[in-house]
Amino acid sequence: MDSGKAKDSNEQMSEMNVKMELIDLLPSDDYLQPFRPTKDTDSDDSEEEEEEEVGDGKVELIHIRRTIAEDLRWTLRTVPRLDELILLHFAKTYADDPVDFDRLRPAQRTVVLRHLAVDLPLPLAAERIADEDYWKRRCAVVSTDPVEIAEFGGSWKRVFFERYAQKLMENFVPRLTDPQALFDQLKIGGQFVVRLDIGQLLPPVRRIRKTAKQQTDETKLTEEELDDIPDAEYLFAKDHARIHQMVELLPGLEELRITYGVEHCGMNFDWNLFRFTISDCAWLTEFVAQCKTLKALTVHRSRVDDMRMLILARALTAHPVLCELRLPHNVLRDDGARTIARYVDGNDVIRVLDLQNNEIGSEGGLALGYCLRNNVSLRSMNLRLNLIKDDGMRAFSKALAVNQSLVELNLSCNGMTRSSTKSIGDLLENNWTLRSVDLSGNNLSPECGQELVRAMERNCTLVDLDLRLTNCGTQNLYCISLYLADNKAKEVKCHDRNGKTSEHLRTSRLLRYCIQIDN
Repeated sequence: MDSGKAKDSNEQMSEMNVKMELIDLLPSDDYLQPFRPTKDTDSDDSEEEEEEEVGDGKVELIHIRRTIAEDLRWTLRTVPRLDELILLHFAKTYADDPVDFDRLRPAQRTVVLRHLAVDLPLPLAAERIADEDYWKRRCAVVSTDPVEIAEFGGSWKRVFFERYAQKLMENFVPRLTDPQALFDQLKIGGQFVVRLDIGQLLPPVRRIRKTAKQQTDETKLTEEELDDIPDAEYLFAKDHARIHQMVELLPGLEELRITYGVEHCGMNFDWNLFRFTISDCAWLTEFVAQCKTLKALTVHRSRVDDMRMLILARALTAHPVLCELRLPHNVLRDDGARTIARYVDGNDVIRVLDLQNNEIGSEGGLALGYCLRNNVSLRSMNLRLNLIKDDGMRAFSKALAVNQSLVELNLSCNGMTRSSTKSIGDLLENNWTLRSVDLSGNNLSPECGQELVRAMERNCTLVDLDLRLTNCGTQNLYCISLYLADNKAKEVKCHDRNGKTSEHLRTSRLLRYCIQIDN
């Protein structure tokens, strides 16, 4: 009896092994569900033994068909619904026969958009597809760089076309790339470009001055023959892309950041690759004058000098909405600073002025300080890494005693010494609109630190004062930090419903200062 039960059990296990081998030959399917076969009910003992054998073998039985087809590609997969097949067909043939999404229900539209290919023709996709998930997938294919979507207004379509326009401009080579092809590509998605960040502008390719012998020989020179020609024989065409011809293609542009130079030039470095020519400046000036929607202009690391600044100021003066001007890391000097001061003086639109890392001296600092007397709109000025020195600091001190609009001022690394002690103290004591001042990197003194402590007794608006590497003294810096923390804490408490700082804080500071003087 026992030998018969063992024989039946072995037969069942062998049959089960055969089925498992057949299943391995079949394609996997998510629709197959676990299944337990019907147990033999001849006796209770056989049922228990069968359960033990199954448990000891640790074999998971899977529901399979009773008849094994000869075609191993045949599965038990459920036949798709007809409407699903139609929607997949719409997505597959969208490039040749685009479907009208307005005629589809939301669920059907989602299915089609999810299965659309990311390599659709760009004119078709730009005109007909507004789904953010589709443009997010397309951005992931084009570039893997991280994206802060909040900086692009939450629009992935804008992310794609701004990066696409940036790539077109950075790879354009004058006299080699067809300008009409560039214009056609920019026209496709130019309406979605709000901010254009051009990291490089390539100059034209170098040409070789032909001698009389070479003019008769029209054969192309090899690389070895090019290397044999002296450098003096090269002619460099220095003008970059004619950017003024692209104004109409970018109707919604609000911010332009441009660099006239070449990135990663390596061993091919040449100063001709980094020249901002007069023609380039004239074209940029025309672009700014015609682009009435431009709100922010940044010309970064492009060797802008005083002469080019004079040309560029013609467009800046008459611009109706330009509120941010940034010219960092250029070669502006005192004359260029005077030009900018004339532009800022009386301008009621400009809010941000960034001139860091130029060559502005004391006279330029005097001009920039004087222009703050009449300006009522400027909120931030950055003169870091210049040379305005003590004379420029005195001009800023006198101007900021009158100015009631400037909130942030950066004068770090400007060559100021202990002679500026009184000017800095008067600046902090008489101005109650500044919230952030950076004086780091100037060679001040402990006496200047004591003057700053006395000035902070009356100042109740300053919450950030950077005095690193100024030799003002550790104790003075500690006292100043306490006043700054006190201003920051009381500003939060005294903030009224209209968003203005309460006058009670100022009055209490003045009263405490007067009591200390009397004592």
